[in-house]
Amino acid sequence: MALSINTLSASGMTTSAQNTLAFVSAHFELSLFKVEAPLEFQGLGSALSPQRRMDAECGLPHQTARRLGALFEQILPPIPNLVKAYGSRVSEISKSSTLNPRGSQRDGVFASHTGADGTSIWAAATSGNPAIAIHLLACMLARTFPPSEATSIWYEIVQNRREEIKAGVQVGMIGSVAASIQGIDRHDLMQWDASARAWLQTADDAKQFDQKQLTLILDNINLPISPGKTAYDNVISAWTTAMLAVEKLVTGQPQRVLNGAVLLALTSWHLFPDLLVLQTKTVDVRFHDNLIASGGRLTIGLENVGSGKGEGIYWSLALSHLRYYGDPVTVSRSIGFDASRITIPQLHLLAFGSLLASWGDSGSDEIIAARFFVSLWHCLERSSNKLRCPETNHHKFLLSSSSWLFMLTGAAKMLLTSEDINRATAMKLTKLGRRRGSMFLAAQKMWLPPLFGLSHISILATLSDYSMFSAYKMSPRLAVLRMIATSLNLRPTECLIRRPLPTDKAGMKKCYEYMTAVPVLGSDSSSGHRWWIETESGRTLNTVDHYFTLDGELDQFLAPDTFDKLPLELASKEMRWRMKIPRATSGKYRLQDYLIRLSWKPDRVKGTSIYDTFLEDTHSATYNVIAGDVDDIALFVECTQDFRKRQRDIKEAFSKGSRSSWIGVEQMTEVLNSDSVCPELVLEYLVSLSTRPDIILPDLSREIRIRTYDVQLCMRSLNALSIATRIYDGLPGATVAADIIIQPLHSAHWIPIEEIIFPHPKPLLKRENVFSCIAMLESGTYNIPPDDLKEVMAISARNSLYVSQALLCDPYETSHINDVTLILGNVGRSGMVLMVAPIAPRLRAMDLQHWEVVNHDAFTFQEDDCFPSTTLHLSFTDYELPLKIGDHGAIDHDVAIVETVISVHDGGKWIGDIDVLALFQSNNHLLRRFQHDTECSHSDRVHHKGRLTSIASWEEIIDAPEDLGQDNIGVLRAHNNWQARQAAACISIQRGFQTVILPPQRICWNCCCTAEWEWVPPLPPSVLSKEAVNTANAPDTEAGTTEKLVQDLPDDSEGSDQADGSDSSTGSDDSNVTTIPFETPDAYESILEFDSITRLQTQVMIY
Repeated sequence: MALSINTLSASGMTTSAQNTLAFVSAHFELSLFKVEAPLEFQGLGSALSPQRRMDAECGLPHQTARRLGALFEQILPPIPNLVKAYGSRVSEISKSSTLNPRGSQRDGVFASHTGADGTSIWAAATSGNPAIAIHLLACMLARTFPPSEATSIWYEIVQNRREEIKAGVQVGMIGSVAASIQGIDRHDLMQWDASARAWLQTADDAKQFDQKQLTLILDNINLPISPGKTAYDNVISAWTTAMLAVEKLVTGQPQRVLNGAVLLALTSWHLFPDLLVLQTKTVDVRFHDNLIASGGRLTIGLENVGSGKGEGIYWSLALSHLRYYGDPVTVSRSIGFDASRITIPQLHLLAFGSLLASWGDSGSDEIIAARFFVSLWHCLERSSNKLRCPETNHHKFLLSSSSWLFMLTGAAKMLLTSEDINRATAMKLTKLGRRRGSMFLAAQKMWLPPLFGLSHISILATLSDYSMFSAYKMSPRLAVLRMIATSLNLRPTECLIRRPLPTDKAGMKKCYEYMTAVPVLGSDSSSGHRWWIETESGRTLNTVDHYFTLDGELDQFLAPDTFDKLPLELASKEMRWRMKIPRATSGKYRLQDYLIRLSWKPDRVKGTSIYDTFLEDTHSATYNVIAGDVDDIALFVECTQDFRKRQRDIKEAFSKGSRSSWIGVEQMTEVLNSDSVCPELVLEYLVSLSTRPDIILPDLSREIRIRTYDVQLCMRSLNALSIATRIYDGLPGATVAADIIIQPLHSAHWIPIEEIIFPHPKPLLKRENVFSCIAMLESGTYNIPPDDLKEVMAISARNSLYVSQALLCDPYETSHINDVTLILGNVGRSGMVLMVAPIAPRLRAMDLQHWEVVNHDAFTFQEDDCFPSTTLHLSFTDYELPLKIGDHGAIDHDVAIVETVISVHDGGKWIGDIDVLALFQSNNHLLRRFQHDTECSHSDRVHHKGRLTSIASWEEIIDAPEDLGQDNIGVLRAHNNWQARQAAACISIQRGFQTVILPPQRICWNCCCTAEWEWVPPLPPSVLSKEAVNTANAPDTEAGTTEKLVQDLPDDSEGSDQADGSDSSTGSDDSNVTTIPFETPDAYESILEFDSITRLQTQVMIY
């Protein structure tokens, strides 16, 4: 029968508070008391894993639940109906095999940690109703605050409650007094919060539709949690108010929202009464929750409905125990879409909104912009990829389902095709991305132009003409200046373009090239451009620019740099241009005369020059720059006697051009749906966004100028989004923190530089990059350098285990070494746990008392498993290294590296600890994997000159034969038992044996036993001269053999630094030496006997 402490008679106690404290301190330990869980919670208890149930009933969670329940029992209202409803809800959720899977062999060492974490709930249920109320508060805090802040709140209210009890001890408060005396460790509070936080993930997934509908409502409400003078008063008020209101709702009593605590409680406890929202139009939201009695409706009045700013329910607290030093820190958190978990497709919607925000008016209407994306993708699908340039990986990537454009198009389709609540959610997320994601893709100065620049008339003109597009692609600034000249209706004779020629020597006189800005018409009616190249002597060369011919087809393209610059004879006709070039002086411009001489070669065939139709023998003029950079490339216009009139004409053309530089989104959508543009050129242009650093466009909005859009960071972010999507494609069910939207994605450390330069549909990301990406998206904030995660084998966060696939597969397989898989579960620790193996895992010492089980029989080639009782177990040492994330000075840390031990047990007996990732290190000199030749013609009879010794127990490898490797190979028999094979391979190399892992399928033993591995054992750092090795071993080895062996040594440069820190760069040429790491130098009389290394034999095979 359950015993309630507070029902004990106080007859044996005096009324003295001091005597009461002394009595309780001497006689009560709260963790010893246990009650029968309410009937409604029994379903949860039966669904928990054995390990979690034992922890909840006898471990630290039970102790924490008992003490917290007793500490706050006196101030809690009775909530019997809420307890019943909540118990029914958690039992209902825990029955799902999808959300609460049972651990199995495929989960490996994490099998006992798999499934829903209801530890804190069951601990509370077996500790009484007060403890259940404590769990309800844990859910409210975990819903609102990150782990470190939630722990600080717990610590603060516990300390305040203890002081409150000590100040007013009364008879009948024995339980509370005991809790106040015994205290609750801060670490225990962290674990309590972690379990509640993990449960929220499971429950959110189970009630996904209801949660989404409730969040949509919360996002339209601006409502604070009940205020209080202190954090303690605030939390206690919000907690008790919420419990009383929901207690009445579940019994069918209607309630009205007075503060945000009730709404926070509903989303934290997954109870859904019907809602009546009084807006300009009354909205009746029905959830049909069978745990809410008829009549239980919550009314949200007009005074609670926000203005659509999406602030949601927000809670502000001043925390005195968040940092080691300083004044109380005020933290404010909100409940809404920006504080929720989202899927990867929903992340695409956030990115879609962020991109639209950078487009200004062109992105103001989400639906119209979504139609543009759909039309753009359909246009690319019509592309035949028959470009004038060869197809590259960039083209394949952009058209693949992994590209950033495909993802944005998917977000657009979601907006257009989803219905009802799904469409409302999609629109909310898009608006959230627009509102809060201004930095997500890039800073404002690095934004992409509207519609990627496709709607600019200059770009649009090139998308239907191969020659114009090629000209723009090869020299965008030149092409843009010519576009400006054409837009201003300039005549060929009144304008020209100048740019400097590259100089090879420092201090060399700068030379320029000059070219026409508008095509000229020759005597043969051909249209084209002219080029003059200034020489050092002051003469100029001229040639015809073959960009364009009259019919618009690309006849021949020669880049200006490739023109033949051989001197031409000085023509009889000479043209002098006097140009006024502005020079910057103290922030102002002054005009300086600049005389240039341009000459041309007459057309000797037709006897006339292409310019003869409009130039006199001698022509002198003054030119002003109107666009471009005089130090780079600029457009000049001639100043003539009627220049003022010409200025008015240009100004009129400028005014007209400024109004028509961009076409609207809807008009651009129609263009893409028509045949007005070439799909291949549209594709080529979009590909250029990833291959060029910027986009050059003429800008006539305020003044005539060239506008440069630096697109590198934005494209880096979009490509990073595609990488993250490909990572999460292998993590079904994983979600992302919505507040990732406030982080600049391009600054993520996990983005591999080579992936941005050469995107590929299936990038080979390193494991540490994958973990870094997961850490950032899981948390929304942690940007951890991959180098800090090289040793990480798994990450635990909330109720998600992100595990290296190498830990869950046969050690022979290497294709998965960089893959990460998701297991529903956690390791019961707060925050984000980065698990690493110990530096030197321990092994059981040889015990001579086990001599009777050490046989070392001859191997008989049987396919059997002698290690069926081998199991792997997970545990943690006391080593924990918090990572510095954010400001220093915080007491609690949300992310830490934790030393994690994987132990091997056989029949319950400890064998040793292992480091599985060591099996996949490229510099592991003790490990090989046998590549079987499937076409070998060997018979079944094995020809092996030495012996094959059976290893059928762990004692036989711990007490291994001393002659292993001397024509004796041990074969460890764990056929088709991947966990035992994994453990065996680790233990073998930890013993220092040359180890070969055999494939799990049938193999040819003749091939296996005769394979030559060229084992290179790690020896102490010694520098071996290639020439000395060749000289010393030439008589005994085949020509070139030793040289090849030295060159083929694995690259271990990262670990070859001298331990004493001495400078190894002095002495002989490094190109003539190879460092061989030695471990046992006594095994060799001389390092020059290098050929003996090749004769080392395999010692252990893992079968």
